[in-house]
Amino acid sequence: MKKQLLFIALMVITISQMYAQAGTTIGAHLSYGTKDLNLGFGARGEFGVADKISISPKFTYHTGRSEGGASVTGWNLDGDVHYYFTNEGISFYGIAGLTYASSTVKVGQFGGGSQSFSDSKIGINLGAGANFSSGGNLIPFAEIKYNSPFEAILISAGVKFGVGGK
Repeated sequence: MKKQLLFIALMVITISQMYAQAGTTIGAHLSYGTKDLNLGFGARGEFGVADKISISPKFTYHTGRSEGGASVTGWNLDGDVHYYFTNEGISFYGIAGLTYASSTVKVGQFGGGSQSFSDSKIGINLGAGANFSSGGNLIPFAEIKYNSPFEAILISAGVKFGVGGK
């Protein structure tokens, strides 16, 4: 049992050192999605795993739109990989990843009731982004990517806060 605990402790220390060296950020973003998504907001992290590669989990809630007694909302949970082409000044990166997306359509009925329909899908994200150097731990960024379950283009912008060296 002591050997297993020691092994787990060493793994945690090694992984945390790897992330600290390659860079770790957390942040928030606003998003706009084509089709029925409209405005969204969310949270994200980014964990460096190699010199030019990071993984970035993200959650976005889309407020959707309302029209003719129906409203559409949605959310997506992404696991993206970022490949950095440049790391100085403006850092450009490519995005490829998996996404789990869910949307709900709520339809109002006569008599005050409503009925809702939901659908969830797994798909891919493909796109590009850029980090803008601010000289400190606060990192503004922008992204554009295609989300296959929503069949939409998502445009995001926000800020990340560096919690590890990069």
